[in-house]
Amino acid sequence: FPVLNLSAGQPVPIVTHNGARAYDVPGIGPLPSVTTVLKTLGLSKEALIKWAVNLERDAIFAALEAVLATSRRMMSPHEFAQAVEDRLGPIRQHQKALTKAGDMGTMVHQTVQDWLRAKMLDSPTPDTSQLPVEALFALSAFQVWFRDSGLTPVRLEQPVWSELGYAGTVDLIASHPERGLGIVDFKTGKGIYDEYHLQVAAY
Repeated sequence: FPVLNLSAGQPVPIVTHNGARAYDVPGIGPLPSVTTVLKTLGLSKEALIKWAVNLERDAIFAALEAVLATSRRMMSPHEFAQAVEDRLGPIRQHQKALTKAGDMGTMVHQTVQDWLRAKMLDSPTPDTSQLPVEALFALSAFQVWFRDSGLTPVRLEQPVWSELGYAGTVDLIASHPERGLGIVDFKTGKGIYDEYHLQVAAY
């Protein structure tokens, strides 16, 4: 696939096109992001749906137990359902978890990028004293993996595009003494899902 700006450093603006995330590739125009294509095809939702359903199910059972444990009188079915709904609150549990996970993922992603950038520039290691424990754990796990990988960072946040009509940003382009150039995509989830392989293959 053609790789944009591997030496020129020309920026590729990220825009909203037809209501979706896209890359405004110079001389070509807006191309949908790889993740947008996967979502449109429904290839990035199966694991998320299962996780959301299980999380909501657990939250409902917890709310039922809490209402039953704290109720001081008999309630009608309507009152009981309302009490459970009040206990659950207006924001669904999976939405809360997604927001928290998204914030943590963004933090870890930036922390890893800063650490790699310091290695590339041979500059002091970024201060991580204010990071939460989860972010420090993720950074430590990445550092151990990277040091054992034999990779040397070449480019961070590298925009790429395909003549097939999509674009994206590679988290890391790295070189290996035997395998040459390769790409690394950072994930903070607990599993490795099919859509991850599709995303990397597209890049």
